[in-house]
Amino acid sequence: MQRIHGLQTANIYIFARTISSYAHLNPGCKASKYLHLNQAVTSLEHQGDKDLAAYAQVLQECSRLKALSEGKRVHACIAKSRFQEDRYLKNLLVNMYGACGNLENARKMFDMIPRPNVFSWNAIVSAYARHGRSKECIQLFQHMLQKGVNPDNFTFVSVLHACGERADLAEGKKIHALVADSGLISHPFVISALVYMYGKCGNLDSARTIFNSLSKREVSLWNAMIAAYAENGDGKLAIQLFNQMQEEGVKPDRITFVRVLHAVSGAGGLPLAKSIHAQISKSGLELDLIVSTAVVNMYCKCGSLEDAETFFAKMPERDVVPWNIMISSYAQLGNAKRALNLFQQMQQEGVKPNKLTFISLTSAFACPDFLKAGVQLHYLIREGGFELDIFVGASLLDMYSNCGSLEDAYQMFQKMPERDVVLWNAMIAALANHGKSELAYQLLGKMQLENVKLDKFTFVSILDLCANRGDLERGTLVHAGLIEKDFEFDVIISNALITMYGKCGSLKEACRLFEAMPEQDIVSWNTMISAHAQHEECKAAVKLYRKMWQKQIKPNQFTFLGILDACARLMDLPEGEVIHSHIIDNGFELDTGVATALVNMYCKCGSLNDARIVFNKVPEKDVVLWSAIIAAYSQHGHGKEALNLFDQMVNEGCKPDAVTFISVLSACSHDGLIDKGYYYFKCMSTEYGIVPTKEHYGCMIDLFGRAGQLSEAESWMVNLPFEPSYELWTTLLGACRVYGDYVRGKRAAEHLLELDPSNFLPYVVLSNIYATAGRWEDVIKVKKLLDREVSNQLEFSSLQGT
Repeated sequence: MQRIHGLQTANIYIFARTISSYAHLNPGCKASKYLHLNQAVTSLEHQGDKDLAAYAQVLQECSRLKALSEGKRVHACIAKSRFQEDRYLKNLLVNMYGACGNLENARKMFDMIPRPNVFSWNAIVSAYARHGRSKECIQLFQHMLQKGVNPDNFTFVSVLHACGERADLAEGKKIHALVADSGLISHPFVISALVYMYGKCGNLDSARTIFNSLSKREVSLWNAMIAAYAENGDGKLAIQLFNQMQEEGVKPDRITFVRVLHAVSGAGGLPLAKSIHAQISKSGLELDLIVSTAVVNMYCKCGSLEDAETFFAKMPERDVVPWNIMISSYAQLGNAKRALNLFQQMQQEGVKPNKLTFISLTSAFACPDFLKAGVQLHYLIREGGFELDIFVGASLLDMYSNCGSLEDAYQMFQKMPERDVVLWNAMIAALANHGKSELAYQLLGKMQLENVKLDKFTFVSILDLCANRGDLERGTLVHAGLIEKDFEFDVIISNALITMYGKCGSLKEACRLFEAMPEQDIVSWNTMISAHAQHEECKAAVKLYRKMWQKQIKPNQFTFLGILDACARLMDLPEGEVIHSHIIDNGFELDTGVATALVNMYCKCGSLNDARIVFNKVPEKDVVLWSAIIAAYSQHGHGKEALNLFDQMVNEGCKPDAVTFISVLSACSHDGLIDKGYYYFKCMSTEYGIVPTKEHYGCMIDLFGRAGQLSEAESWMVNLPFEPSYELWTTLLGACRVYGDYVRGKRAAEHLLELDPSNFLPYVVLSNIYATAGRWEDVIKVKKLLDREVSNQLEFSSLQGT
């Protein structure tokens, strides 16, 4: 130990240099790098060395490794040395704190520099740019200019990056002019930063103009242009540029591959993804952590979790980011079990979760089946110190809400020390989704009393409330408020307004708003198509769909859901077949939601064979799709095939829900399968925990009624766990008419008349039952009762008129 503590100045300097060399030779061995760094810092602490170079080297290594605790120890050593006022070391300290994300200490250190030079300004400006504090970064840059310090290429790169992140095109153009005046317009990194800025601001023409202006293009410039296309959703052009780059002899680097992998995720599909992966393998960059993480992300975005899993398992080093990607991908697919397994494996391997890990997991557990797991996850979040993080808190609130535990959601809301508008919006939406509209309105009032500034998403939640309640009056008032705030033509707000007017029955106003929108996105078109379908304006919905195609707006799965609903309501098979061809062309045929809508459309149009073909093609069928095909066979009178499908569904591990059992019981009813119907009704609650609703009881009463077992049907009516509805008594009365049971028919008719004395249908049906049985005296009695009731109704109407 004495030997280490007594290291001479030269030895410390050499040791620090060794750290840097070791980092390059062993890029994957973080533990070794930290160990060597810690030894170097320990040596500095015990030696009290007077060599400025040693402090500088160790500080630079702290910055590279983002080793904040070691950096602070070096800072303490410098504070005790004769170099405590040295500007060079202060600049390095600003850079170290900035690299480690400690912007508060970086700024304090910067403010202690009496006359900051361009290196000082670069250190603090880049620190704020690197950590997403773009607004402060631009302000610091402006302050730098006011102080008369001329920016260099590093300054411009940082501040252009900040402008890009803020999508601040106006400020970006000003800085472009400063770059031109400075003579740095030809610097490769500055040119790349300009292309990056224009790309992030959506100005692809300016980005491409700058790119094309250079005959010799460095790899950084190619990377920036590829990123510009990828960021703006033009993956095909990004990939074309990647190919052109290699044709011109420019070798891709790790950043190139990260950019092009992002582009492939959005446009290329799996075959192209594998082709790019093969190029990465040949380049020797496959084991680079950043590149390998991008490969995992690409496979997940392309929908090939199998390939993602295979590659993920081979990664020699995995930090929290690839774990989060895998967990998030399974969470988005609703595979909570696999997401949880990955989380447990991650912990076993000693990788510490961050808040993004927990946010992904809470989204995975956001359904009633996973409430228990969600509560356990909440405990881990609390233990990890993330519970009161605003984003994690909002995700927990959302999880409890989706699990049906509104009380836990509200407790989470109350627990948060700071509640931003996002959290208020989440709680209001949770109350609205659980039918607690009045409480949601009250919370909105409280939100305003606490001076929380409402954002457009708050208004979207309010409009959703109005839409779900059919509250046109309040929705119109909200609309008036939006006009005052100049929010009316924000595309998200406009879409919410269109939805509200559509659901509240004011289709004309929805159309007016749609036509007045300066720009309509795919959501706007989808909303209008669905609104017209729901208002039985199905031909208008089809016209809208065709107009959308003429404007070359690419449909998504929600477009197809709306237009297929319209075709089903119209029973327009030829139009439905045209839509089906569009679905195939756009790659949505295997989407379970779209497949379900296709099955429903073909069923309504009488083409059961086509419905089955669609169903058979879907590799992974959910409960909704199974229920749709079972309902299709049931409605077409193929009860036995419907039950066979149900058995197949269960055998394949898909758990039926309440809707499935309505179709199953209906199939039993149509085929007179009493024993099977009774069996399925019982196992619905005993095996699947589904509480029967009035629809299920109605199916059973219809089952017994159709089979002529009217005594059993009436017994079920008498023993219902709730008051029999008008529809249920109508079902029994209809069965009595078929089998001529005037005794029970009379009792059913009497119940119906009690529920709705103004409806004459029970009289008519009962009269027909008596007539069939040859009880003409009773027919006359019923006719007299009916005449008297009609007379009373007319007299009442006359009194109302006066």
